[in-house]
Amino acid sequence: MPVARTSATRRPPGERRAELLRLLEEHEGDGLAIAELAPLCGLHPNTVRAHLEVLVDEGRAQRRPDPRHVPGRPRELYRATG
Repeated sequence: MPVARTSATRRPPGERRAELLRLLEEHEGDGLAIAELAPLCGLHPNTVRAHLEVLVDEGRAQRRPDPRHVPGRPRELYRATG
């Protein structure tokens, strides 16, 4: 069961981003989608997306579309840039 976040359990954004980078480094390969990262770190997908945008802007992570062979928007995969 997810833990309810309160001011006592909140962590600074830098710690969250470090955790996301650690997860991306641990799951090297094609990368991870937001839907895969969110449950791993216990954050809402929108929160994960916001943190990943900062990491991409800083050059610490990269984003690329997942190749699809069916109609629809491809999901975006994220990898640590190392």
